[in-house]
Amino acid sequence: MKYGKCKYKKDVGNTREIQWVPVSEGYPDDPRMVLITLQYENGDYEIGIAEYWKLTDYGMEKYPEEYGFGRRHKNVVAWADLPFPYIKISND
Repeated sequence: MKYGKCKYKKDVGNTREIQWVPVSEGYPDDPRMVLITLQYENGDYEIGIAEYWKLTDYGMEKYPEEYGFGRRHKNVVAWADLPFPYIKISND
């Protein structure tokens, strides 16, 4: 693949397609960092990273800003697992 003046070799071992899960279909099974897609009232979208905390009735009632995706929970429309870290492949 070429980007500008640099050449990059696509390595299948270092790439993966992002598989978004709409929040209408569910949330992560356990607390962890995930990618999120946010949608704002003006219709704009943004991608970010957030820590997910499992939703419980007690938690939502007592600490609403610390559960789910925190303060941004109401704007999250989808989530995805974080991609794998970059791993340099030697040319040997």
